Formats: sequence, structure tokens, C-alpha cells
Amino acid sequence: MSTERWERTKQILEEALRIAPEQRPAYLDLVCGADRELRAEVESLIASHAEAGSEFLAAAARKFWILIPQLNFPGSLWTS
Repeated sequence: MSTERWERTKQILEEALRIAPEQRPAYLDLVCGADRELRAEVESLIASHAEAGSEFLAAAARKFWILIPQLNFPGSLWTS
């Protein structure tokens, strides 16, 4: 993928992630037009983002709760 193509893909992806999921198909229709390859790439990146986001947050939450006892020291926010 050329640098220009990647910049365009990234721009579309960033905007698509800012709008409500139910509005994305219409947005992609507008910005991708007949470029099915571009649309497929953006849709793939959106799906990967959604999957990674949920996995990332679940993993981060597990690690956070494991660290809680280590953060319980005098003067910390977690001290009761």
C-alpha cells in the first residue's frame, strides 16, 4: 500500500471510529464510493479495532485488579 493510500485509509478509519456504528455504512458509502478494496480495508480495520479494544480492556482490567494489593500502601489513593 502506498503512503498516500495508507494516509487516506487511516483518515477514513479515524473518522469512522468517531461516529456511531450505525452511521458507519452510510459514511463509508460516501467516502469510499466504488472503491471496494478501500472499503474492505477500512471495515477490516474497524473490526480489528473493536476486537482489540474489548480484548485489551479485559486484559488491562485483570492486570489492574492483580496490582491493587501492591498499591495499598500508606498515603496511596487505594488505602482505606
